Amino acid sequence: MNIQNPLNPKVVISRESRDKRVKVSSMIDRIIAVLLLLFFSPILMLAFLLLLVEDGFPLIFKQQRVGQNDKDFYIYKIRSMRRETPQVSTNELSNPEKYRLKTGKFFRKYSIDELPNLWNIIKGDMHFIGPRPLMRREQELHALRLRYKILEIKPGITGFAQVNGRDIVSVSRKVALERYYKKNRSLRLKSLILAKTAVMVLRAAGVKF
Repeated sequence: MNIQNPLNPKVVISRESRDKRVKVSSMIDRIIAVLLLLFFSPILMLAFLLLLVEDGFPLIFKQQRVGQNDKDFYIYKIRSMRRETPQVSTNELSNPEKYRLKTGKFFRKYSIDELPNLWNIIKGDMHFIGPRPLMRREQELHALRLRYKILEIKPGITGFAQVNGRDIVSVSRKVALERYYKKNRSLRLKSLILAKTAVMVLRAAGVKF
């Protein structure tokens, strides 16, 4: 089946060609994720050691999130909160300081806690770039993503919303940014997002903890 390119009506793109590009992109993501996991393994080992000293096991935090096509999957992170922390988003905690680990504050500030997301890419749950995976209890965000078909694409470690405010943008603004990314995905836009992500991580910009 052929579909018309909305950016250039004269160009017709076959669905098979589009699907092939998606598969190639996913394969490249997985290869890069494996290489990055190996590269960052010393940092992961050090983070695990610091966490073990401060609060013991478990070292990995696993939580169910909503992925592509509204299907649930488990996301993996380095644990940054105490073991007795309620299973809700940080924004929903009345007193997050009560549960925050000293090491966890540093991990989250520089996004070290998200390095295990690379395993999610290897598994095929995520891409490097896409909307951040939400919890199903985030009903307003979930409803808007369903309405605007944001869930047709895989979630990502970073995304257009993350480099335009990260944790401090409103839900409506976040979805507007995700819609823009979904409509205008390109190598140039992805490169800009990756570059800006690197700068924001180094500056610890836009983190609300």
